[in-house]
Amino acid sequence: MTFLTDVVSDRDNVFLNTLEFAETATYRVASTDTSTSITVQVEDGADTVQDDAFIVRLSSATVAAPQKGDQVIRSGEIYTVRFVSDDYYGVYTLECEREEEIT
Repeated sequence: MTFLTDVVSDRDNVFLNTLEFAETATYRVASTDTSTSITVQVEDGADTVQDDAFIVRLSSATVAAPQKGDQVIRSGEIYTVRFVSDDYYGVYTLECEREEEIT
């Protein structure tokens, strides 16, 4: 095995494993209004961006080209992608923020 194959294996079998660190969410592509179920590792809470935002890591094999403006639906809440990192060894990091409700 090479380092890269080890990284990909750990990504799929540990970090993006729903029995370990990951959870299932829905990814909605804004430009086509299509949705797909994805497995993500989520960072939320006091150490991340803010109360109504979180950071998501997902496999580039799941979503080939995430874009700002796309949405992640988690536990029934809709969040908009505000930042997308470069593909780093098959993993994207997204910053997602809950939209303000219009009253």
